Amino acid sequence: MRLYLWLLLLGTSLLTAGCPTGPSALRTPAGGPPEELGEVSGLEHRLRAEISGERRVAVRLANQDFPESGELVRSLQPLSGGRDRLPMTHLPAAPRELTDSGVADGTAYYYGVLRGGKLVDEVRVDVPGRELPALAEPRLVVDKVEYTLTVLDGERVVKRYPIALGSEPGKRKLCRDNASTPEGFYTIMGLQPEATFHRAYDIDYPNDVDRVRYRFAQRHQKLGDPGIGGEIQIHGRGIHSNWTFGCVALRDQDMDELFAHPEIDAGTEVLILGRDITAEDANAIRASRSPEAVEVIQRRLVAEGFATPVDGTLGESTEEALGRYQLAHGLPVTCQLDSRTLARLSP
Repeated sequence: MRLYLWLLLLGTSLLTAGCPTGPSALRTPAGGPPEELGEVSGLEHRLRAEISGERRVAVRLANQDFPESGELVRSLQPLSGGRDRLPMTHLPAAPRELTDSGVADGTAYYYGVLRGGKLVDEVRVDVPGRELPALAEPRLVVDKVEYTLTVLDGERVVKRYPIALGSEPGKRKLCRDNASTPEGFYTIMGLQPEATFHRAYDIDYPNDVDRVRYRFAQRHQKLGDPGIGGEIQIHGRGIHSNWTFGCVALRDQDMDELFAHPEIDAGTEVLILGRDITAEDANAIRASRSPEAVEVIQRRLVAEGFATPVDGTLGESTEEALGRYQLAHGLPVTCQLDSRTLARLSP
């Protein structure tokens, strides 16, 4: 089975529906430039950001280091307008300068410094746009942490779009909750050129892995039976806030560009990354393993008290054992051989 090393290139419902309805959900993001950040009172104006390469932004503080001065964040909307449900990424601490390679093409970003939860500095930078070329082998990768949808052609990153999510963007979808987005490997199962939210790709959530996790949570995590949910889409109507019920939202013009490429069709793979399924986890899950290698893992599980057949296959009993092992060790419950689980179980 193919090992998806191309992941490393990335840098780092209502009861029956995937998204909300009503005027607030349908509002269109404001066009044109926002208010001048320099007019916002109380900012220190020491933060600087500039384009330093293809999808790269250099962010620096004048005469201060980030850890001492506050927390560095990146947003798709002005931070000075309030941070409720903003598509916002917390960036790693770095002394004075950070190169941010997680940005999307053709997007305005707002970098800010938070100190004690208060915004003390903010700066805007505009990442140049590019056209999406014809694709021979399209794949889509959604990164919930970076708030991006990346189009790949084979293993090559072609273009990256900004996205918004639901009200619990960091949570991996487990059941119907009207808030969270799935993580893992999915495919486009249908296209809606005229959809409730402009245009839409229908995603095949729930898949087999989602059903395994749902049943596991019912048995071991007191989930009850809220229903597994469904009707997850990639659709339009904007990135003004995390406003969906678990779908992935793009700007209308970005959905128009994607739909202009018929090669992105039913059957196209969509990998959704997040805090539970990282790029490293996805590589580990998709890695090819011999029966002998699987037996080594199964014996280790048995030795630690998690019963499973030692038969060299990753069947339902082994998935159950993996889930119980992950739950006992405080790991994300994937019921799969992700990278963090493998690191603990490997001899």
